[in-house]
Amino acid sequence: MKLPCDIIQDLLALYEDGVCSEETKTAVEEHLKECHGCREAVMGTRALPQLGSEVATESADIAIKKSFKRIYARWWISVIAVIAALPIVLLSLNTAKGSGAGFLNIRELYYANAFVHSLEKGDYERAYGYIDPERLKNDWLERGCFSEEELNNIEAEGKKVFLDAAEALDEAGGITESRYVGIYKELGGYRAVWSVTVGDKTDLLEMDISNSGIRNFYGGGSFVSDPLAKFTLWSELLWQAYEGCRFDPQTGQYVYY
Repeated sequence: MKLPCDIIQDLLALYEDGVCSEETKTAVEEHLKECHGCREAVMGTRALPQLGSEVATESADIAIKKSFKRIYARWWISVIAVIAALPIVLLSLNTAKGSGAGFLNIRELYYANAFVHSLEKGDYERAYGYIDPERLKNDWLERGCFSEEELNNIEAEGKKVFLDAAEALDEAGGITESRYVGIYKELGGYRAVWSVTVGDKTDLLEMDISNSGIRNFYGGGSFVSDPLAKFTLWSELLWQAYEGCRFDPQTGQYVYY
């Protein structure tokens, strides 16, 4: 007796698993010889294991890719962490040895860098803002050079002398290039050194710095002929203004008014 398709399709699972009786197996096979639709159903059930294998393989590939992505991400995080830690290590080493940028001289280094770059831009008023005239005043008071009353307006008077000296530097072409050389621990503060170029000559510009600003600065070269060296004499020129004298380079002596 020929069985209808819906019964055959209900039996296909038992048939495929090989757990049906011989009579059922024979009936299913006879039906499949004549029924195209049921044969397609059988082919579909046989493809399922292969499809499952492909899905499993694809899932494994995705898992492997995700694993590599996680490893790659962790590797980059490690690299970034090492790079981020390098400045801290360098700052710690420099702090311990007392030279180079460190945790204890970040402010001093900022003052020096800002001062030099202001000079390079020709912004001399801004550059003077990093000078500490109070430190110069206290030094002169301790040495008994002048009285408190005489130095009462040292900030404004110091600025005038500084800008006059800077004007001569600017007329010579000003600072056109600058490069950081180093910063070194000294008694009561730090000495920051930059290499600067004025015209066709490059010299060192050294700054005596505390955490309140630049106390003084010095330039290489001749005080008679080099614009940078002459500019760094501003505090000497300020002293001469208070003292009421000028220095005569020919005699090597101060001439009083």
